[in-house]
Amino acid sequence: MGYDIYYDVHNASLITIEDDVWVASRSLILCHKRDLKSYYKNTRYNDLGYTKAPVILKKGCVIGMGSIIMPGVTVGEGAIVGAGSLVVKDVPAWTIVTGNPAKVVKEIQEKVSQNQKSSHVINFPRQEKIEDAQVLSQTSNFI
Repeated sequence: MGYDIYYDVHNASLITIEDDVWVASRSLILCHKRDLKSYYKNTRYNDLGYTKAPVILKKGCVIGMGSIIMPGVTVGEGAIVGAGSLVVKDVPAWTIVTGNPAKVVKEIQEKVSQNQKSSHVINFPRQEKIEDAQVLSQTSNFI
């Protein structure tokens, strides 16, 4: 957890933070907002009620510096929220989101091991390349 993280103190029980979550400095996590369904012309904003909804930060997600997480949002496992983003809807697992409002800019892929890479590709060497390599190795002794 970074410095100066603000969260909804009066509704902290609505915030779930799983293991290995990073929340960078100056981020804001909200579980309430004004209910604008009954807001009309000549209505006092201060008289409006609130809606409350949980925020869930799943295992291993990252909240970038200065980001705002709005009520009702789940940030999926391993997801990254870019710095300064406004997150108003769920973030899928293993994606990177950024912007205002935050949008998916990249899907994080599984790491492919060398064994997996080589098992799918079969390279058949061409005869000329083998002969060129043999000649090159013989002449490199003279350089």
